[in-house]
Amino acid sequence: MSGLISGGRLAKNPHMPGTAPQIIRPFRWNVARRNELGSLVSGPLPRTYPGFTDGLRRCTALALARSGGGTLVFVGRSLELCFDYLSGLTAGLDTRSAPPLKLLQVSLGSVRDIAREAQAMPAETASLLGYMRSEGLGAADIEANERGVTFIDVVSSGATFGVLTRLLHLSARTDGIDWHAIERRIGFVGVVEAGKNSPNAWRWWQHEPWVATLKKPRISNVSVHGWLWGFLANNDIKTTLSHGPWRWADPRAAEPVHAPANVDALRLAVALYDLGSSREERQRFADALARLPEMREAWLRRLVVALRRSGGEDSRDPNRRSHVDIW
Repeated sequence: MSGLISGGRLAKNPHMPGTAPQIIRPFRWNVARRNELGSLVSGPLPRTYPGFTDGLRRCTALALARSGGGTLVFVGRSLELCFDYLSGLTAGLDTRSAPPLKLLQVSLGSVRDIAREAQAMPAETASLLGYMRSEGLGAADIEANERGVTFIDVVSSGATFGVLTRLLHLSARTDGIDWHAIERRIGFVGVVEAGKNSPNAWRWWQHEPWVATLKKPRISNVSVHGWLWGFLANNDIKTTLSHGPWRWADPRAAEPVHAPANVDALRLAVALYDLGSSREERQRFADALARLPEMREAWLRRLVVALRRSGGEDSRDPNRRSHVDIW
């Protein structure tokens, strides 16, 4: 590739010679820092549906158990509620017991060819790679992560994971890291809508060509009810705006948004964080994990013990919720 990829690496932006790429970290409120949120969290929660809390607990427990115990990266906005809920569950736990959690705020749904995108938008692509490094998801970071990195997202076709894989490949070439070292560290968990279990059932990983490019692909699925899958994948209640290519190098992406839908989503995110940090919910989540076959893995047993021993927040706090089923 001429102009952008030179010797297998990302070239400098020709419009900004000699300058480092501008790194844009998309803004998102930290729901653990309640004093910074002020009146934003006052008001009713957005509507969910009956059984939402139970469904989210099961989905999160399965995704976590199938992640392998390394760094768990929630991709985009679809599973941000799982991220907030799990962040509450693991808040304050010993880092030897709880896996690291990250939220990678990026939208890749409109990207078909990341190499072509990088040629057309070099500054934006360089900014995105810089953002990933700032989150500890650069090629060198992944290479050094002995416990591995698992990316999780809702899946329809699996194409987004393919774009992400090629993005990681570009990151490795840009930073001069052996791709095979990255390939050994990464895995994927796809949250799919439950369907009929039959020999002819659609299995997305069998139809995505990028899967065949990995020597030993580590891919797992979590099947959830259509109501939950649709709520996570298709509803507009998100704390942030979609961070697609048009925003990767836009400084406005680093500014907070106060649109009603985003503020509603913030309230739900806070409620789920609070729910996860409660003593009662940690016990329920530990019980859900303990019933899974993955309990044979030592890292998951350590986490279950840590959850059961943790005090959590004071359950007598009247502002704490036992569920977020609002309809």
